[in-house]
Amino acid sequence: MKNKPKVVVDTNIFIKGWFFDDISSTITIMDLIDKRKIQLLFSQETIGELVYVMKNFVRHNIEDKNEQVEMLKDLMILFYYGTSVNTSEVNVVPLNDKYDEMFLKCAIKGCADYLVSNDFRSGLHQFEDIRVLSSDEFIKTYENVG
Repeated sequence: MKNKPKVVVDTNIFIKGWFFDDISSTITIMDLIDKRKIQLLFSQETIGELVYVMKNFVRHNIEDKNEQVEMLKDLMILFYYGTSVNTSEVNVVPLNDKYDEMFLKCAIKGCADYLVSNDFRSGLHQFEDIRVLSSDEFIKTYENVG
């Protein structure tokens, strides 16, 4: 793939990729992120949700405080290398899950190539203007384009 694709990644992909090994495509996405093969797009809302969820997850699932802090530092490094998108003026049609509208706003304003989510109940996957893919679909697409 010549240019790095611009990608909005739903929080569910990060959590599955970092903490669960039941979906290999989410792990592969985390590897692409770590190797900076894709350009992440974040809005104030999407990074806020990710930080909040991550903080609660590590506090409740990892005992070692140093490991907790290191994971949160790694998250901030990931954000540092991402692209910030101001979505304050973006309006979208309501989704089944209003809290997932932030991902759609970020994808639209940031001109994302892909929005990756495994949340099929949110309503994100109904849009034709934005390529909303599951983690499996994204990996297949990434491998075929590259």
